[in-house]
Amino acid sequence: MNFLSQAFEQAALTFGDNVKDLGIYLDNHDTDRFLSSCGKDPMKFLSGVALQHTWIGIPVLYYGTEQEMYGSNNFANENAEKMWGPQSYNQSSKYYLLIKKLNQIRDKVKIDKIGQKELKVTIDFYSYSRGNQVLVALTNQGYYKKQQLHYIVPNSPFESNTRICDILSDECINVNEDESVDIYLTNGQPRVYVRESLM
Repeated sequence: MNFLSQAFEQAALTFGDNVKDLGIYLDNHDTDRFLSSCGKDPMKFLSGVALQHTWIGIPVLYYGTEQEMYGSNNFANENAEKMWGPQSYNQSSKYYLLIKKLNQIRDKVKIDKIGQKELKVTIDFYSYSRGNQVLVALTNQGYYKKQQLHYIVPNSPFESNTRICDILSDECINVNEDESVDIYLTNGQPRVYVRESLM
């Protein structure tokens, strides 16, 4: 996922500290919905949403993203599909709840006030931290490859033996003695780890 590393480096070089003021779009009214663009892969979509809400900058959520795949009308292809009428707004949609969790963590850790640091980059894995509060791990493999990736991320933002939890799955692990973290991504799932006390 070297393209993410290059994008992060280029933005930092071009905009310096102002990079935190840039908008982060997953989709908008001028483009196809992200879910449609990524082959309707639910894990690539989930990774996109996780990145959008944890990457340095301002997440700009296009209406309906939190309603993706809701009911028979899944917003996958239309750029500006209406969300009123017989279809009701669903506050229990899994994507609505995911974005709610991500926003709660953003608020708790004051994510707009803390920096971003790249931790590990490979062809199929990307990990970064936000201050000493959040560790994000992503893959480009998606759901349909049906595989598990395992990477050890060195120099995590957490102290050794700290209990950390993935806010997307509620699974918790311990940080290793050397402050590295063993990360397993199954079927393309992203991870957003925070201290257990923030859960």
